[in-house]
Amino acid sequence: MERSRELQQFIDAIATAGGWDGEKAHCRICNAPTGNPAFFRDELSIKEYHISGMCQKCQDEVFGGEE
Repeated sequence: MERSRELQQFIDAIATAGGWDGEKAHCRICNAPTGNPAFFRDELSIKEYHISGMCQKCQDEVFGGEE
């Protein structure tokens, strides 16, 4: 499902306020590079990145990483 332009602008504004530099290939939380699929543990993590924009490290902090 594609987001409306207004929703995407709102999401980007919140992320930018938190420190994201606006670069689409950077984590919305910590600003780490995320453009390479090898940065992610599995397909589920890649899917989550497309939803939230979070890198693997931030996903692990939010959802709990591999033990």
